[in-house]
Amino acid sequence: MDLNFSKQKRKVALISNNCTAHCTVDGLKSIELIFLPPNSTCVLQPLDQGIIQNFKSTYRKLLLQDMISANERKEQLQVSVLNAIFYIDQSWNMVSQKTIANCFRRVGFHSSPESEELLDDDDEDLPLTELA
Repeated sequence: MDLNFSKQKRKVALISNNCTAHCTVDGLKSIELIFLPPNSTCVLQPLDQGIIQNFKSTYRKLLLQDMISANERKEQLQVSVLNAIFYIDQSWNMVSQKTIANCFRRVGFHSSPESEELLDDDDEDLPLTELA
C-alpha cells in the first residue's frame, strides 16, 4: 500500500488507538502512523459518543417488547442466535442518520454547512430507563 501511495505522490495519516497489539512499521514513506494518547479513544471516537448507546438501547427495547409480548401470552421467550441477529439488524437500521452525524460532530468532524443543519435530538440518545 505504501508503495502505491508513493507512486501516486500521496501522503496518508493512519490514526489508531494505542493498543499494545498495534505496532510501528519501519520504512514507510507515504504513510504516517499516528497513535492516539492513552485513554482518549472513548472521547475521540464517534461510536463512543452515542451511536453504540443508541444501538444498545434500541436492541434492549426490542428484546423487552418481545419479552413482554411472550409474557402476556403466558409463554417464555426463547431467543436464538437468529433472533439476536434480527434484533441487531433492526437496531442498527433504527440508528438514525441524525444520531450518527451528531456523534461525529461532537468529536470535531464538520463536513459541510448541510451537516450543521442536523440539530441535536435528545430523544435519540436517551437511555432505555428514561424512554420507559
